[in-house]
Amino acid sequence: MQPPIPPQKFRDFFDWVQILGPYFIGGAALLIGFKDQILNFLRRPKLDMLFDQHEEGYYHELLHNPLEEIHDPVTNTRYVIRQPGFNSRIEIWNRGKTTARKVQARLVDLAIYDNKKNLVKRVVYHPSIIKWSGEKEFHPVDIPGESKFFLDLFYAVSETKEDILRYHRELGESTLQRIIGDAEYSGDVFWNVWIDTSYPRGVPHKYTMEGHFELNFFVYAENCRPHKFAVSVDWDKQKWNRPDIKRIEV
Repeated sequence: MQPPIPPQKFRDFFDWVQILGPYFIGGAALLIGFKDQILNFLRRPKLDMLFDQHEEGYYHELLHNPLEEIHDPVTNTRYVIRQPGFNSRIEIWNRGKTTARKVQARLVDLAIYDNKKNLVKRVVYHPSIIKWSGEKEFHPVDIPGESKFFLDLFYAVSETKEDILRYHRELGESTLQRIIGDAEYSGDVFWNVWIDTSYPRGVPHKYTMEGHFELNFFVYAENCRPHKFAVSVDWDKQKWNRPDIKRIEV
């Protein structure tokens, strides 16, 4: 059997209830009144970025824009010869529970360094909208809660005949020799970022400089706070489709 509570302690407890009771009731009323706002805050979209160039999904080889269209009279087949290239991209995750609406990313600037890490120039992009991977146009996207969307980062192209033959090898050596033969191509090897270059922008349509590059971006949506992120790229023509790309903490 428990001993009875001493009268003094009971009075002390009752006094504290009288003092704290109104605060407790007020706090509970406040929580109830702002319940929806609190739940929305806890479930809000939260953008995060993931990148590792050595993992599948962040890097892939592909054929870019058409170089020429060739008709093969032997098989009466029309072939489109495209630019050999590769593309690098980053994952934009929504870690929240609700959809991030109208998400866009923009490139702020690009710093170009030589092979000795001396700054050569800084290109300011105003900033410019970056294309979402797999999307044809430069439009924003919605990212549902706890899901992701890939954002295009950096690409390179080789217009050398050697790479053109290698990237189109699925056509077969005899077909390639027949349809390409002694054709001459520019031999250019270059890189660029994924902004809309369909109209004059005041920025280069392609870069041929080798060295170290640093790109500064930010990503934002209608209903969540913006995030800055940056990547570095070490690129040279000998390994044009195997650059070293890393995310930089900002």
